[in-house]
Amino acid sequence: KYYYKMSYNSGLDSASILTIIFEINAENILIDDKKPEPKNLLEQVLIFINAYLMLQQNNKIAFIISYPNISKFIFPAPNSNSNINLTFPEIFEQIKKMFKQDVKAVLKKDTNILNGSSLTMGLSMALCFINKELKTEPSLLSRILVISFCTEISDQYVSLMNCIFAAQKMQVMIDACVLNTNDVEFLQQAALITNGNYIKIDKRENFLQYLMSVFIADQNTRKNLRKLNEFDVSFNVRCFCHGNNINIGFVCSACLSVYCEFKPICTTCDARFRLPAININK
Repeated sequence: KYYYKMSYNSGLDSASILTIIFEINAENILIDDKKPEPKNLLEQVLIFINAYLMLQQNNKIAFIISYPNISKFIFPAPNSNSNINLTFPEIFEQIKKMFKQDVKAVLKKDTNILNGSSLTMGLSMALCFINKELKTEPSLLSRILVISFCTEISDQYVSLMNCIFAAQKMQVMIDACVLNTNDVEFLQQAALITNGNYIKIDKRENFLQYLMSVFIADQNTRKNLRKLNEFDVSFNVRCFCHGNNINIGFVCSACLSVYCEFKPICTTCDARFRLPAININK
């Protein structure tokens, strides 16, 4: 009776939708059986998904692969409107199958995709998917988990910040798990602005432990949990002309591109500006 009562009450909690963005780049592109690390990472993500779906029977999941030049949904599968009728094993099998097939197919078409990031595209797709789900179920708690290996995405500053502010307006929490030795400033800002969690993992053997302890809880549950230690967030931006960190610069009023020196023509949107005339007689 005790266990039945606990299971029954858990169904009264708010359902949520979690969209996972898994980055694919030069550091984790290897999916050969002889080099099992990426496969091991995917297996750990699947264990995390299993635990998340078991928390509430109406929880939903979406999985996006973010390549350096394109992002793709692998679950729900293309041309599929819903994953309600799938069992847990079917969901996991579909994600694993699509993951392997899609990565191998992309590599055959283009072997020079190993550098860069399409994180902005992945975030845009995730927000569109969440917006579609919220129209049918407005009570869903929505959040995005970014599993990133990338360290440099400053060339996507404008579009990335647009996604972050759109997520804030939609009340979509962005969590970030960085599997790298260096922090990603923009993901730190995304987590801070949307009240999400950010963590950098140096030892990948602890990956699952961090997933289960830091990212499993939804927005309502986190209100009753002890917050993570505050992380230092750098709000310095990088200029679009040289990529340098600056505290004071010139900002395009049309597209918000930042420059360390005056530009008569914005290189991003081609807006034209001119310096105010100086009165020499004064």
